[in-house]
Formats: sequence, C-alpha cells, structure tokens
Amino acid sequence: MKSKRQDVTLSAPTMAEALAHPALAGAELLGGEGGLGRRILWVHVSELLDVARFLQGGELLLTTGMALAGADRRTQEAYLDSLAERGIAALGVELVQWIRELPPWFPAWAESAGIPLLVFRQEVRFEDIGQALCTLILSRRTALLETLEATTEALLQGLSREGLGGFLEALKARLPGHRLSLHLEGAGEGPGLRLPLRAGLETLGTLCVLPPEGLDEAAHLVLERAALILAAHLAMARAQEEAKRREALERLSAFFFPDLFPGFPPYHPAWLGLALGAKEGVLRTLLTREGLEVWSWKTPDFHLFLLGGPKPLLEEVHREAEARARSGVPLGVGPVVEGVHLAHHTLREATWRLRCGKDPLGLLLVPDPTLRLAYARARLALLLALPPRRRRILGETLGVLLEEGNRAQAARRLGIRRQSLYRRLEELEILLGPLGPGRVDLFLALKILREMAPGEI
Repeated sequence: MKSKRQDVTLSAPTMAEALAHPALAGAELLGGEGGLGRRILWVHVSELLDVARFLQGGELLLTTGMALAGADRRTQEAYLDSLAERGIAALGVELVQWIRELPPWFPAWAESAGIPLLVFRQEVRFEDIGQALCTLILSRRTALLETLEATTEALLQGLSREGLGGFLEALKARLPGHRLSLHLEGAGEGPGLRLPLRAGLETLGTLCVLPPEGLDEAAHLVLERAALILAAHLAMARAQEEAKRREALERLSAFFFPDLFPGFPPYHPAWLGLALGAKEGVLRTLLTREGLEVWSWKTPDFHLFLLGGPKPLLEEVHREAEARARSGVPLGVGPVVEGVHLAHHTLREATWRLRCGKDPLGLLLVPDPTLRLAYARARLALLLALPPRRRRILGETLGVLLEEGNRAQAARRLGIRRQSLYRRLEELEILLGPLGPGRVDLFLALKILREMAPGEI
C-alpha cells in the first residue's frame, strides 16, 4: 500500500500543470523538459547554497541567484547536485539583479537530472508564486481526501447492507467502465490489476480490476483504500469464525472429556485418574493404599477420583484397577502420568473410557460417520483450538511422531533439529497427554480427521 507521502504526491500538481498557472506566466523553461511530470509538494524560497539540507523533496525552489553569483563553478555544480539528490521538483532562478545569465552547466544539469529549470527575466514576487501554487496544492489535496472519505463511507455502507456483493457494487460505481472480481483463494487468472488483501503476513485474497488501463491516480488510491477495507473485513470475519469454531470445540471437548478438577492439585511425582459408575465402596481397598493422596468428586453419573503419589505405587494401582474393569466393574482408568500439568489429562481419559470404552479402534466399526468425526474432534480439541499456523505445525509433528515411533527419525523426516522436536513434543503433551507408543487413540483421531475434515488440521 502507498504511504501518506505517496498519497499526497499523487494529489499534487505536476510541473506542466504549474507552468500553465497564471502565477508562472513569466517563467521560461531553460532545460529539463523531461521532468515536467514531476509533482510539486511545496514552494520554497532560499538563497543558501546548502539549502538541500532543509528540503524534503518535491519542492519548487526559487532563488534570486544572490549566492550563486559569487560562487565558482565547482560550488555551483555541488549546489545543483545536492538539489538533484534531494529530489526537488524544479529550480527557478530570477535573472534580474544578481545574475543575468546562467552558465551552460545549469541547463546541462537540468537535462541530465530531468529537473525543470525555470528562469524569470523580469522581476517577480516569489511570495505571489508561493501563495498561488500552495493554494493549488492544498486544494488538490483536500479534494482527494474528500473523494477518499466519500468512497470509504459508500464502501462501508455497501458492506454493512449487502456484504461483499454490496461492497463491490459500491466500488464499481466509482470505477465506471471497469470490471471487478474478488478471489478469496489464490490470485485468479488472466490479465488485470491485482491488489493483494493482506492481514499481517498473510494474504487473504486478491481484488482484481479489468481492464487495468484507464485508471487515473485517484482511482488507484480508491482501489488501495478498498483493498485495505476488504482485508480488514476478511480478517475480522476469519477471527469471528475461528472464535465460533473454538467455542464449538470447547463444548464438544467438555461433553466427551469433562474437566472436573477445579485447579492444579498439590505436587506429586505422578497421577492417576479413575471414573467409577458404581458405589464408591468397590474401590475402597485401592483408594486406602498407604502413600496415596486421593481427591474425589461425585457427579450425576459417576464418581471421579484423582490419585497422587509415587509412580511405582500408582502403576500397581493402575494394574489392579484395569483388572477390576475387565471383571465387569463400571470403571474408567486413565493413564499414569508424571507432572502436575497432566493431572487434568488422566481425569479426562478416565471419564472417556468409562463412557465410551477403552478400545478406540471399536469406533472403526461404528456406521455413523458423525460420531467418528465427533470423537476425532473431541480427542484433538485442544490442538484444534490453536491458531491455524501453529495448529498445522503441531498437527504435522504429531502425525510424524505417531507414524515413526522414533524421535530421531521424526526429526529427520520433519527437517528440524531434535531440540526443536522436543519443544514441539512438550507443547503437544501439555495439550494431549503423554505421547507414548500406546496412543492408538490419537493415531485414530488424526486419521479420521484427515480423511473426513482435512482442512481442520
């Protein structure tokens, strides 16, 4: 997009237009005719030989030649070169009091630099020239700003009333004779002017204009303003969709994996979650083991237990709990996990296994694809709730880890250092629990999601 200074430049009159103004009726073009398309941003009057340090570029510089008259050729050429380097619009010299004719290197410089060189052979009031041209510059700038503001208001009204269709219709009304099209994916094909719709580093679409010829400078500014509005609208729409998607995932995750623990428990080296669909007494011998600390909750459907303690003790309890579940006790047994940040995970796993059974492969036999997709989304809900770019990176990493089963091979396949893989692995385990070789549930969920909703991960 153009900067503010570029917008101002496009609204400024060219030197050719300035020469047609009555204020410059007495000016004679001595050289630099090829630069008549340069735009005047302001008028500056100075007799200093080092005036370039006070200029910004785009000025019509006027001088009586008082300092130039006493300067040698090297000083004059340095003066001219400094003005060209600064990028002035034109140089005007009065040939009346201090200097009557310009040396030949002045017109030669004008032709070489492409900067118009004006001379005044009769006395003129620089103040009158400055006033007239600055008034013209400001009026042009004001007219352009009013056009852009009116266009912006019309575009926003069209967008609010009829969406993208109303926006394009409002834009077409400002660009008669041109066809507009909006490509939300890719840049489209065929000739035409293409304006990318960018939000940050991401391109959300492209606004195309046909034919590209016949667009004046104001039309280009209108199009760029339209592209900015469109990009902001698309970015906001995407953010709203992302928020709705995350909310739906959270509801789905809460249904399948309710997070019933109110906060992080005290420190223990390992954790085990149990969900019981019968009376609490059937687990009394397990829950009263020495060395265990137990938290329990009662829900309308089951009892939930979180056990903290040494890992070997919890592994022993885990084996006994699995045996009771196989014997017919309605019991969901979560994995033994290490680290307080995974306590929630073992509780969710226990709840899932009580409700839906231990073996996720049984879902392959379920004829209802909606249930299979719901399972996959719930199982990967915390991963799917990440921003798109991070979600894709971690999703690819998860798939490679599960397929390879070896971290070194997974790092080579992903083309990253092992330390980078470990950082991703740590983030994935916080979201999904330990990624050991027995995570068939994640492998299955990833497979279902890639087949049924490939755009989600």
